[in-house]
Amino acid sequence: MPFVSDVAWIPRVLRLVQTTIPPSKFTADHLLTNGFGPEAPQLVRFLRAVGFLDDLRHPTAAWTMYEMSEAGNRILHQLLRKAYAPLYETFLEPQLHDMRILESLVERATGYPERTSRQTVASYLSLCAVAHLEMPAEEERLEHDGFIAGRSYVVIQEMSDLLSTATFELEAAHVCFDAGALRPAHVSAWNGYVALALMRLAVDDFAAVRAVRPRWRGRTVADLALQTPGRKLIDLLVEADLLSVSDEVDVARLMRLRDAAAHPTAFRPSRHDTERYLDSVLTWSERLRQLTLA
Repeated sequence: MPFVSDVAWIPRVLRLVQTTIPPSKFTADHLLTNGFGPEAPQLVRFLRAVGFLDDLRHPTAAWTMYEMSEAGNRILHQLLRKAYAPLYETFLEPQLHDMRILESLVERATGYPERTSRQTVASYLSLCAVAHLEMPAEEERLEHDGFIAGRSYVVIQEMSDLLSTATFELEAAHVCFDAGALRPAHVSAWNGYVALALMRLAVDDFAAVRAVRPRWRGRTVADLALQTPGRKLIDLLVEADLLSVSDEVDVARLMRLRDAAAHPTAFRPSRHDTERYLDSVLTWSERLRQLTLA
C-alpha cells in the first residue's frame, strides 16, 4: 500500500496533478521544477503506487481524468479502493476507528514495520480527506447490484460531467492557441476528445463495451477510464465499431502528438501544425458527439 513520510506533501502533489500539464514521462525533475524538494523521488513512487503513473512512469488515464475537476473525486475514490483495498473495504469510515487497529490491519496485509504502517494509514486518511470520502455507506450502497437506479444515476451524472469537461477542454485549446501556448493547446484538445470518447462508451450502461467485452464488470466511467489508458482507449473504440481500422491510424497519431506536446523539451509545434491538430481533434470529437446523440 502506498505511503509517504510526510502527509503534508499529498494535497500539494495532488494539486500539481490537477493544475499542470504532465510530461510524457514523469520524473522527480518535474516535481523539483514545481517547487518540491528532496521528497520528489518518494512522491514519484507514491503517484505510481496510487495509480496516477504506470510502470514506465507515464501519466495514466486516471491522471487525465483527475485533471478534469468534475470527475476528480470519483477517480480518487476508485484509486483508493484499489490501492488501499483492506482499509477501504473493511473500514468504510476510518475516522471512527482507532489508529492502532488500522495500523495492525496494514501490518498484517503488507508485512510493513510499525513506522511504515503508521505512515501508510496517515497517507490513506489524507487521501480520503482530499477525496471528501465522508459518506462511504452511500457509495457502497450504490455498488450493490440491486441498486441499478442509483448506479444509472451515477453514470448519467458522470456523462454530464464529461460533456462539460469536453466543452471546457476544447475551448481551452483555442484559448491556448490564441495566446501562443501551442503545446498546452495540444494537451487540452486531446483531453476533450478523451472525455467525449468515454462519454460515448458509457451510453446505455456501457452497452458498446459490454458487447465486445462481456467479462467487463465495471459500473462507472471512472472504472472504464482506469482500465483503458492511452492506446487501450483507442483499441476499445475500434472493437466497439466507433472507430474504423483506417481511422485508428489518424487518431493514434493525434494521441502521440499530444504525448509529445506534454514533454517539457522535445516538441516544438508550429502555429500552422497546431491549427491543423486542433482541426483534426475537433473533427473526430464532433463524430463522437454525433454518435452519442444518435
